[in-house]
Order: sequence, then structure tokens, then C-alpha cells
Amino acid sequence: MNWKRYSIILCLLLLTLPLIHAQNEDWGGLKTKMTERQLLNMADAALVIGNRPDSALIYNIMLITKLQHKKRLTTEEKRYIAIGYNRSGFIYMFYLFDYASAMECLIKANQYCEDEKLRISINQNMGHLYSLYAVCFPSANNVEAARHYYRKAFNKALQMKDWTNMVSSFINFWNFGLEKENINAFRKQTELFEQTHITKPTPHQQYARMMLKVVRALQKKRYAEATAILKKQMKYGRNSIDDRLRCASCWHIASIYKMAGQPDSALAYSLKLEQMGRTLKLKDVETDADKLLCALFNEKGKKESADRYQLAYYRNRDSLLIANNLNSVKNNHLLSNVRSLANEVSNLKQKRRLQNLLALLSAGIVLITIAFLIILFRKNRRLKNQNITLYQRMQLQIAGGKPKYSKSNLDEEGKSMLRQKIEKVMKESEEIYNEDFSIEQLAKLCHAGKKDISQVINEKFGQSFILLLSEYRVKEACRRMNDITNSQRFTLESIGHSVGFKARESFSRAFKRVTGLSPSDYQKIAKTHTKA
Repeated sequence: MNWKRYSIILCLLLLTLPLIHAQNEDWGGLKTKMTERQLLNMADAALVIGNRPDSALIYNIMLITKLQHKKRLTTEEKRYIAIGYNRSGFIYMFYLFDYASAMECLIKANQYCEDEKLRISINQNMGHLYSLYAVCFPSANNVEAARHYYRKAFNKALQMKDWTNMVSSFINFWNFGLEKENINAFRKQTELFEQTHITKPTPHQQYARMMLKVVRALQKKRYAEATAILKKQMKYGRNSIDDRLRCASCWHIASIYKMAGQPDSALAYSLKLEQMGRTLKLKDVETDADKLLCALFNEKGKKESADRYQLAYYRNRDSLLIANNLNSVKNNHLLSNVRSLANEVSNLKQKRRLQNLLALLSAGIVLITIAFLIILFRKNRRLKNQNITLYQRMQLQIAGGKPKYSKSNLDEEGKSMLRQKIEKVMKESEEIYNEDFSIEQLAKLCHAGKKDISQVINEKFGQSFILLLSEYRVKEACRRMNDITNSQRFTLESIGHSVGFKARESFSRAFKRVTGLSPSDYQKIAKTHTKA
């Protein structure tokens, strides 16, 4: 709930509360005239003595808004804000049944809290919220989450000798009932509570000691003794907190009678619990009663009554879910945990931000440099091959001016005819793919002399016999690799051998010189184009 929403609620309630309660309380100016401690005392009085949770909520909101607008808060001011949010969460949870707002308040309380003692109370309220969540979504995980917060609050309170919160935590253990499983879940804490000497009287200490006696009686299966203790407690109480304890005692009595195999007594107290929930307008108490009554009527074989209470249970549970957006509670808590972790590492992130930025820039520079070097290496290799080819051609041109072929009897027409014969052999003869194919064999196939063949290749093709032969062999290798179906059965080395190359290295060099690609790259591209 943001500040603007608080302000709207505050204005509306300030206008309506004097009419609703018919009191002459001076609501105007409370924000500025009352101290933080006075506001907390007024909130406590409104809730515990006056049974007016709406007024208590207003006092807590006043406390929060009085301090929250400050740019810089002292440790004590943060503590007061955390208390205000924590108590607001308690009121939203148990009196207004707005669980989403309760979770939001508890999250903010945890954010402002720097006091370990106050965090005990916040953990207790988180346990309450998860226990309510478990009512609507029964699961082992939800129940254990609530137990976790209760144990955490109890252990810390015991460590700090915070007797009030320790007593409160012990009472909260039994929110999930007095069955054997729950008693075993808090066995260690129960023993610690029994052994602890409380040096200062605390609220509800008597009730906690009574619950300890009930637990010990149940461990010995003394059901009558346990119910007698709880019935005695139900006669006392003068405020809203005691009302809830009486409801809890009534629920425990019904559950114990059910465990003891006394369905009629269990049914009587379950109906009484339902009536208490309606009278006190406690929706969660009604939900617990409906669940008990459904189970008891099923045991008695009264299906119609069981179905009626089961429907009431689902209706009450769904009203909690829909009206109060309980389904968002768990997600809000998860988001809170994420924010908490983010806050814990924020300082470290700030210190390391420059270092990370430099590391990122360095990594980027290294990657760019590597990429540049790879590109440069490839271009340099292509340029080197091109330069070798140009050099060879230049040597041939230079040789053309020397008397190497000065004694040749070939005229231009003869050279052209011989070139055609060479091209025909290179394109049509399979003999050129033999590893030992030589210029002598080419001359024989062309019915010409070796020197004439060499002269025409140098002058008309602009390259040596070896380079010309490699070029045609590479072209044939490309044709074979284009036949994906058949070429996949052979390695690149075997394809090179099949067109006359003795070694894979010589095949790769010739292939790269002719096509500009490596054999493997060419094959990958050929596969892609074939699939397309």
C-alpha cells in the first residue's frame, strides 16, 4: 500500500470516525502534536481496550506517515516505522482479513527493521500469515514455512530473554493443532520452554503454561485432563486478544474430543466454535469450524450435513482468497526475499561496478582483437595465395620473353588447337584423377610433345601443369561433394584421394587456392543449400 493510498484512507476515516464512534476525540492535529510513543500507546489502547481495530490502524498509519517523509531517518525513527508497519500487518491479518495488505506491511516492516528484538515479532506475524495461507492451500511446504517462522521467533526470543515474545511464540506453535505430528514438530522448543525460568511476568504467560500442561496430558493420552484445562481457560478474558484465545481453546477442545473418539462432544464444541466465529465476525475461525464439522458429520454418516459444511468451508475459504487476494501473499513474500537479497549485495555491486565495467571493456577489446586477427590472418592467407599465383604467372610471362620456347614450331593456330585438346582431356578424361598422372601422360592423350604441352599451358592458361591439374581435380571434388547423398559416406580425405591428391594437406591447400574455402566449409554450405 503506497503513501497516497494511506493518505486517502486517513482523510476518509478522519471524517467518518467521529460520527461512527460518537466520541469527541480530537483527530485533527494528532500527527503533529503527539509523539511516536503516544501514537503507539493510543493504538494499543484502541485495539486491546476499546476493541476498535480501525482506530488502532489509523494511529499506526499516523505514526508511519509522520516519519516516512523524512529524507534521513535515525535508527530510532526507523524502529518506530517498523513497529507501525508490523502492528498494521497484525491488524490487517486478524481483524480486517486483508492478507495482501498484511503481507505488504510486514515486508516493509522487515525492510525498516534494524532491531533484532522487533524482528522476532515480525517473524511471528509471518508465521501467522503462512498458517492462514496453509488453511486455504493445505500442503506440507506451507505448514513447514509457518513452523519455520515460529521456531525462528521462539529461538531468538529465548536467546535474547525476550519473555513476552517467547511466550507468544510458544502459544503460536499450536495454531496447527495438538495432533501428534505437530507436537513432535515443536518437541525441542517445548522442552526448552518447560525448562526456562521466566524472571518477569508477561501477558498470556498463564495461558502458555496452561498449553504446556495440555500438551503433556495429550502425550500421556489423558484427554479428559486436557479438555478440563482448556474449558477452564474459556471462562476468562476481557478483550479481543482473549476472544481469539478462547476461540483457539474451543477449537482445541473439539479436536481433542475427536481424537478421543467422542464425536458428540466434538460436534458440540465445533458448533460452539462456529457460533463464536460468527458473533465475533472472525472469518478464519468460521473456516476452521466448518472444516471440523464436515469431518465430524462424515464420521456420523450424515452426508447431507457434511456436504453443507463442506460447501460453507469452501465458500469461506474462497472468500478469503478472492476478497483478500491471499493467492498473492506467497508471491509477494518471494519478491520480498529477492529484494532483501538485492539490498544485501547492493554495496558490493557499487564497489565492484567500475571493476566489472573495466573487465567488460577488456573482454570486449580482447574479443574484437581476436576477431580482427582471425580476419586479418584469413585475408593474409588469401592474399598470400593470390600473390603466389600472380608470381607464377609473372614468371611465365617473363619466361615467355626468354628463348625457352624460341625453337618451338607451334604457330598461334597450332597453340589454339592444342589448347582445345588439353581442355577436352581435362574435362572428359578420368585418367587425370590418378595420383601418378603426369604431363607426359597428358601429352600422350593429346598426341603432342611434352614441350608443346608445357608451352601451351604456360602461355594460354597462364599457369603451370601442376596448378592446372589441381584446378580441374578440385572442380571434380566440388562436384562430388555437391552430391550430398553419396558424399556423406566418404571422408574429405577419401574424396581428395579419389580425385588424385596423395595427401590431405595438399588437397586442402589446392582447394583453398581454387575456391577460397576449406573443403569442410564448402561441404557444410553444400549441405545447407541441398536441404533448402
